[in-house]
Amino acid sequence: MAAMITWLRYHNSPSSQVQEMMEKTCKFRASKIREEKDKTELQHLDEYPRQVEPDFRQLFPKVCDNLFLKWPKIFKKLIAYANKQVNWKQLLHFDGILETGKVHIIKRMFPF
Repeated sequence: MAAMITWLRYHNSPSSQVQEMMEKTCKFRASKIREEKDKTELQHLDEYPRQVEPDFRQLFPKVCDNLFLKWPKIFKKLIAYANKQVNWKQLLHFDGILETGKVHIIKRMFPF
């Protein structure tokens, strides 16, 4: 297991091999993240540098699409929260909201 995780840390191709190793190590990596409570999210991403979505889909297949199904409501709440925290439009050099840009905006505001 450790060898596969080390390999993933330093390789991003061939994609079929990356995907296979991600699937094989998914539950182990999730378990390690839960155990290592003293690490920040950024430290975990440095240690396991891959997208979160494939792991989430594998770990929670029955609910993985809920975020997208509830996106219009969630987006409004995230924008309201961000508006209370900082002037995010100025920080991100953003001068309007396009419907097609909602996901991109949130990813820039909340890089999880």
